Amino acid sequence: MAGGPLAGQRLDHRRRRAHWRGRLGTVVLVLAAGWGGSVPAAAEGIVDVLQRSQQQRLDWLTRREAPDPVASARIQASFDAVLAAAPTPVPARLRVVHGGEVLAETVLGQVIVADATLAALPEGERCFVLAHELGHVALAHWARMGELYAAHLPGEVMRFRTEAVAGLLGADASGLAHRQEHEADAYGLALLRRLGHGPQDALALFMRLGARPDTPTHPATRKRVARLRAVDGGEAAGAAGPAANGEPGAAGADPRLAPGTERPDAGTPAPR
Repeated sequence: MAGGPLAGQRLDHRRRRAHWRGRLGTVVLVLAAGWGGSVPAAAEGIVDVLQRSQQQRLDWLTRREAPDPVASARIQASFDAVLAAAPTPVPARLRVVHGGEVLAETVLGQVIVADATLAALPEGERCFVLAHELGHVALAHWARMGELYAAHLPGEVMRFRTEAVAGLLGADASGLAHRQEHEADAYGLALLRRLGHGPQDALALFMRLGARPDTPTHPATRKRVARLRAVDGGEAAGAAGPAANGEPGAAGADPRLAPGTERPDAGTPAPR
């Protein structure tokens, strides 16, 4: 989940663009953009390339460790509460940075990197951001994205092979990324309820960020809000039972189908 500004401020143009590049922007576009700066080594598989690209991003992000101990402590306290609310243990860890491009993102499938400005948001909104990111970890989204890439590009990575599949792979990866964002939103909403917050906190965050269109990595804001409202309505009506795998928001009524099986919202085009 990419994020927003200090409370009461609006994102400038650069930060708005960074918000919608999001957690998997480099990964989804790494082939179409010509490796995104991560040149494959000899006999390297595509998962290795993606891992190395993400490690480089983590190294860059963590060079900007947050100098504000108060902000860091506030974010850490919220993260600890979110982690404790998860129905099963989640192998995630938190790093707080200063001057990042987004409010929060998940790197390498288990490191949640949060910008210090997250501390200025209301507690419920801050918890939703962190719970959303925890959903990416709990639902193994990074591993699933790697599996999709490996299915399209088995064996050693070579440029002539990647160029042949880049278009189809980009479309498939974008569709999966959109489904994963919906899954993480539903997971985050379920954890908000466990913490005593409600859907109004998640919706307030989206209103703070403003309306955005579909991007390769994220569904449009209106789609995410509509899906959250559907999830909330299903929970209130008791239409969906606990997820079969013990993870909130991963199974049940249509808005929170098992990972990888979500259908597009009625009346809206399928993610590209």
